[in-house]
Amino acid sequence: MPKGEGKAPPFFKNMKKVVVVSVDSLVTEDLEYLMKMPHLQNAFASSHVFRDILCVYPTLTYPCHATILTGKLPGEHGIIHNEEFCVGNTMRWLGKASDIKVDTIFDIASSFGLKTASISWPVTCGAKVDYLIGEIWPPAGNDWMKKYEAVNSIEGHKIFKRHIWDGCSFMNRDIDKLTMDASLDILETYRPDLMLLHLAELDCSRHNNGVDPEKNKSAISHVGEELALIWDKLTTIFGKENFNLVILGDHGQLDRDHSFSIHKVLEDKGLCTFNENGDVVDYKVYFHSTGLSALVYIKGIGEEEAFDIINEIKKEYPGQLGEIFRKEEARGQYGLYGDFQFVVEAGEGTYLEKKPSLPLIKSITPGTFMKASHGHLPQKGMKPPFVVCGQVENNEEKKVSSLVDEASYILSLLGIDR
Repeated sequence: MPKGEGKAPPFFKNMKKVVVVSVDSLVTEDLEYLMKMPHLQNAFASSHVFRDILCVYPTLTYPCHATILTGKLPGEHGIIHNEEFCVGNTMRWLGKASDIKVDTIFDIASSFGLKTASISWPVTCGAKVDYLIGEIWPPAGNDWMKKYEAVNSIEGHKIFKRHIWDGCSFMNRDIDKLTMDASLDILETYRPDLMLLHLAELDCSRHNNGVDPEKNKSAISHVGEELALIWDKLTTIFGKENFNLVILGDHGQLDRDHSFSIHKVLEDKGLCTFNENGDVVDYKVYFHSTGLSALVYIKGIGEEEAFDIINEIKKEYPGQLGEIFRKEEARGQYGLYGDFQFVVEAGEGTYLEKKPSLPLIKSITPGTFMKASHGHLPQKGMKPPFVVCGQVENNEEKKVSSLVDEASYILSLLGIDR
């Protein structure tokens, strides 16, 4: 818990409520569509828009959301990939709040006695949040209710059970519907001081259709309808002067036209072995792929030998691998560090497959969930916006240019200076 805090100061009595909506893969270019929607005119009329926010490396959902929660780069908060690297088993998604090594905005807000809520926000399972519905992506098996009960708060699970329905797929619009229904219920019933929620449909749409907003208008329009519902609910409950609605994206995506089976190459060179499920069993060099980059782990060989092997593959398969960063470079340039030895960017138009397969290079067609993807260097491609709807005092003094800036800005809306 943060030091020197714990009691809300007097000005909190007049504090505005803050709701943060993360729209996965929302990019600045999408605002052109959202701002034209009639039901969002009032929200955007009183908004402050920060465009083209610089993300973190890798531009994956979990590292990005952990940075938004903490204001720290991946190496410091500990979420350097969506999955935890391991050998011999399917890799665990890093969804537990305990996976984050530093304080979050929830920890700080709670230390002041503020009521908090989180619905489907990545890396919050088991967090100390009053009204928590954790993200499990996606739950498997017949015991999914028990899995949610284990990661939700007591009050959050009551809300979850009120809105879950038989046949929910926990994917795309289904999970977003659950998120929206629960969020509106929490706002109406409990009126938290800080609420964060995460909508994933647009990310799935871009994976299937490519990055062009025109190809994703249906998903963007649906997001706009959801944002309008939240704005209207907030206005009805609190009055438009008494809240801020923050709309943000976590990362962009890049179009891909082919995939490359880097692990089949490594297997053929005797550098990796895999089980029947495609999970790595042993390795000398292993690429923990994000899709558009990879954290490279080595074992039993030296760094220079591994570096030479990676460069050899790069020459052998021209265009499939891009920039190669040693661990010191990744740390110095991007604040990305961990037990890996290198970071390798995918080549132009290349998706780095996560399991070995043939042929080594395959064309990607729309609808295959690889038409566009992310995990790339943060300076590449379209970038997300950060939009604050509602009046903000001294907003000209507050700047948001990167994901690292967002936590302190959100806290400032609550009157907390960080």
